Amino acid sequence: MCHTVFVTRRLMIRLASRMIPVCSLALRRGDAAAVLLHVAWRWHYEIAALDTGEGGGVMAHTTRRTVGADFESNHLSGTAIALHPTAYPLNGSEGLWPHQEAIVRDILADCDGTVVWGGDLTPVKLSHFHIAARPGDRTLSRTTARLGTSRPTTSRTQTAGTVADPSTPWRRTKSRHLQHAKAN
Repeated sequence: MCHTVFVTRRLMIRLASRMIPVCSLALRRGDAAAVLLHVAWRWHYEIAALDTGEGGGVMAHTTRRTVGADFESNHLSGTAIALHPTAYPLNGSEGLWPHQEAIVRDILADCDGTVVWGGDLTPVKLSHFHIAARPGDRTLSRTTARLGTSRPTTSRTQTAGTVADPSTPWRRTKSRHLQHAKAN
């Protein structure tokens, strides 16, 4: 019998020169956790703070087996997160602003196709992100190494709040390319 090993990771934000914990997330240990934390960090810094108590915060691993859509079952394996799940529920009427969607597309491009966004799924759930790569996938490992989520933020070339402007032509082209590749 195979048992999934989970790790509880603390999402931290930088306030002045101190790191402040935002929340704890139970995720699948390894590359999946590292990439999903990168998604959460960027969302927190560039779209909406996750520590305000609004929107439902963050949902990660759950043992609740009732799902509204098949893709929500990824929470059972610890390979999915929902950011502000009550603000952006399954088939919700609330949408993201165009600049926020551009940031989400840029986050997905950062993740090299290893993450799927619920905004691209049917039914739509804008708060949902899950790992699309299988365990041991080389692209997932390379993405984790490039994002460097285990290194201190001072040594990363790209991190939440310091990422290249998502509206630059080369970042937009990369995002569109990934979006079209997923559509085909």
